[in-house]
Amino acid sequence: MIHTVNYDGLVGLTHNFAGLGHGNLASQNNQGRHSSPKRAALEGLGKMALLLELGLRQGVLPPHERPNLGFLRACGFEGSDSEVFDKAWRAQPRLAKISMSASSMWVANAATVTRHQGRIHFTPANLSAQLHRAAEVEFTAHSLRQIFSGPSFVHHAPLFSHTELGDEGAANHMTFGSDENYVEVFVYGAPGDPAPSKHRPRQFLAASQLVAARHGVADRSVFLRQRASSIDQGVFHNDVISVNHENLLFGHEYAFEPDELQKLQTAFPSLEVVEVRAEDVSVEDAVKSYLFNSQIVTGPLGRTLIAPRQVDEIESVKNEVRRLSEQGVFADVKVLALDESMRNGGGPACLRLRVPMRDEDLEGVKCLVDASMIASLRTWVEKHYPDRLSEADLQDPTWIDLNRAALDELTQVLGLGGAFYAFQRSS
Repeated sequence: MIHTVNYDGLVGLTHNFAGLGHGNLASQNNQGRHSSPKRAALEGLGKMALLLELGLRQGVLPPHERPNLGFLRACGFEGSDSEVFDKAWRAQPRLAKISMSASSMWVANAATVTRHQGRIHFTPANLSAQLHRAAEVEFTAHSLRQIFSGPSFVHHAPLFSHTELGDEGAANHMTFGSDENYVEVFVYGAPGDPAPSKHRPRQFLAASQLVAARHGVADRSVFLRQRASSIDQGVFHNDVISVNHENLLFGHEYAFEPDELQKLQTAFPSLEVVEVRAEDVSVEDAVKSYLFNSQIVTGPLGRTLIAPRQVDEIESVKNEVRRLSEQGVFADVKVLALDESMRNGGGPACLRLRVPMRDEDLEGVKCLVDASMIASLRTWVEKHYPDRLSEADLQDPTWIDLNRAALDELTQVLGLGGAFYAFQRSS
């Protein structure tokens, strides 16, 4: 039997609101606010603990080292670590902010993951649409190779980094069905007519086709185009407006261009579509609430919706969730506070990467967690994370040593050894 193991991103120590995500309305609207990295990390761990309580298998992907000095050196800054950091803040503060970004927490963008002929394929997303995300790719690829290192796993290189090959990973990918009866769905924003007029699409058709081909699933794949008008309203990824689980597609009426969904219905006749009408929930309310960035899992009571608490704060969304529960679409609804992540435009689904594995694939896989490990990670967060962080705080060069000390300890907690991060290998 194939199990979906959710790997969540562990929020990093420098979680902040720099407003780097163009087209991400929450990120832009909260730019400049003080953040709470400790609260963000504890909220994320709370979600992982809930999934464990529901009887699901759970893993964690560790944060990236910050500041990202390798990125700053590649941008042309030279000298010692502290000199590189200081020069960047004085000469190019936007690049310095990028070096401190904790956006790797949203691991739905880490990679596209598919299972084919008994092997699990990973292609790290090139994230070429956004510089702060593109700067993560090298370490993300390294992390995935280290954590999923057994014979069941095939690791591909990211696609060439260019906007015409823009690849955003699992945020624009869904698998319907299981075992041998499955269909892979890749959702793209460009090219197409009509095209968005306000926000540039992040996922390109050619990238989706290339990933499907290298994973060996091209003949099982369907390519659906995002609705251009929804992209312009802040739907920068498909997982902002639709989510799937097994045979179910839960999405908004305006998730895809007209007639696109028919392709999937033809390829996968057992598809169950639950479509929320625009007259009941507008795209604007869907984006504000992140209703469709919820996770759907099978819990003890049946199909369970794990949603951010914002779904209870917008009347149209609250009423829709109540109606769907009454109709039996969802047997249970769990509402979580993920406020720190939500303020940067990341809900429950943004924080997880789904990896389809059988029991035999789990041997040697790292960073699986249980309740005891969650407790250890909470203790680690309480010890190292700041309660409050401002932009001025980010400019302190002591971050270099503080972050390294914390991450060095984390690798011991997670059993990753002492050579996971570059600073460990060079010391």
